[in-house]
Formats: sequence, C-alpha cells, structure tokens
Amino acid sequence: MDQKISPREVASKFADRIKEAVMIKYSSVMQDLSIMDEGEFGSYYSKVEENVFCCFVVGNKNGYLYQVRAKIKHDSSLEDYFCEIIP
Repeated sequence: MDQKISPREVASKFADRIKEAVMIKYSSVMQDLSIMDEGEFGSYYSKVEENVFCCFVVGNKNGYLYQVRAKIKHDSSLEDYFCEIIP
C-alpha cells in the first residue's frame, strides 16, 4: 500500500470490511462497533510485519477492544483479515 496514504484513511476506506471481520468472528452487531481513529494508536502500519495494516475496534455495548490486522495487497486493497480481543 502506498505509505503516503495515512492509516486513518485506510481505516475509513475499509471500515465496513474491518467491522465485518469482528462481527463474523465474535457475533457482534456492526452498528455497535467503532473504529478507533485517533492518532497512531487507533490505526497504523505494522512495524514488525511487512505489508500489514492494523487497527483497533471498540465494542460500544460490550466494551471490548478488538485488534484487526490485514495484509496489504499489491493493488492497495486488504485481505486475510485477522481479529482478536485485547484483554
């Protein structure tokens, strides 16, 4: 992905797919999920894994914090979404 595109813009562009990854794995309701987009702590490019985008999603009703990671494809789209609950 073009590193000139901010992680916040990526989170916005793929917001529905990011929320869908959480929704599918944890049976959440999409309307109850919010992507954290404040500064570098909400969404960012991984410094450890090459070509990986990361962001945090908050469950507004359950209070859970989820981390969603996805591989960045050559065409600047995202694939292979992985999510987990952050304790």
